[in-house]
Amino acid sequence: KRGKSLVLLTEKEGSFVEFCTARFGLTLKPMDNEEDGSDDDDMEEDVMDEDDTMDARESIETDDDRIDDKSMDKKTSADKEEANEAPEDNRQVLTGVRNLVLHDRDLLEKGTKAFTSYIRAYKEHQCAFIFRFASVDLGALATSF
Repeated sequence: KRGKSLVLLTEKEGSFVEFCTARFGLTLKPMDNEEDGSDDDDMEEDVMDEDDTMDARESIETDDDRIDDKSMDKKTSADKEEANEAPEDNRQVLTGVRNLVLHDRDLLEKGTKAFTSYIRAYKEHQCAFIFRFASVDLGALATSF
């Protein structure tokens, strides 16, 4: 089957891309950060049939333009300045979400259930050598839920 999914990986989990390519013959392509205005290292994954795969080390083609893998790792000084502004934006979003949860018990319970499910899935993942539970910052992760 051909399809698309979004996989958010930390730098430590980056070897999952190579694992999927080697084990399942899938091609996983980094998301163009300019499309969504973010400057995270999150990756959008396009899952392709084995016939459509290509070497992950080669240049990759997105819907809009062609990007070289090496250029994805480089950040300009403008990107670094924008990243320094992100903590203030993060605080504003976090405050807004906390206010929503304070007034909506159902939302709080859904967040708690999502966090618990995420932890369970992470601990029981079949690729424990890539997804190391001991390296997870549980405090920061809990804050995101």
